[in-house]
Amino acid sequence: MTDVFRAISEAIMIIAAGKHDPEKAHKRVKTFYDWRQIAMRTEKVYRTVMHSRQMELMERIERYVGALQQ
Repeated sequence: MTDVFRAISEAIMIIAAGKHDPEKAHKRVKTFYDWRQIAMRTEKVYRTVMHSRQMELMERIERYVGALQQ
């Protein structure tokens, strides 16, 4: 938690000092993603869900509760 607090504090100081360039930050973040790969992985998830067995609501709830208890 202290790392999060430190990072937020640093970010506030950078912005307050006028040293933050939103356009430069956007261009940098944009390079973090490969949208073709994201689209392929999303399609894979959708296909898996479409071919998975349909569960009744009660079964879903029991599964969810069981996962929370682990």
